[in-house]
Amino acid sequence: MKIKPTHKKILRRLRQNSRESFAEISRATSIPVSTVFDYHKKLDEQFIHKYASLIDFRKLGYGIRVMLYIKAQDQEALEEYLLKHPNVNNLFQVEKKRLGCEVFFKTLKDYYDFLETIEPFRIQKLEEHDIIEELKLEGFKEF
Repeated sequence: MKIKPTHKKILRRLRQNSRESFAEISRATSIPVSTVFDYHKKLDEQFIHKYASLIDFRKLGYGIRVMLYIKAQDQEALEEYLLKHPNVNNLFQVEKKRLGCEVFFKTLKDYYDFLETIEPFRIQKLEEHDIIEELKLEGFKEF
């Protein structure tokens, strides 16, 4: 399916608020509601990976947010461990043998305890970057 300007308008609205009704999208974009419905079904099948809520974890008590870049000798086992760990929010392969990992914790002690749990994977390189504030999140619109 080729992405048309009409599709882009609908996708942009869904990225801003995936719970917006077809009628609201129709009013905002001047696209007939029946067309919004039809296109949504096609877009959902081909382009939409999943619907999710963006949560402010600080308000839930998770004030420690860190982006880790990890290279380990036991990389595959580390990846499996991180995929299952409840404090891992996002996990990426950023280079052939390096993972990017976003984690949330309530306390620094919890975070340091987590770091101890990954030591058995023979960490070769670990970069830690505290995320202080979100400046832009899910803002990509050039499609």
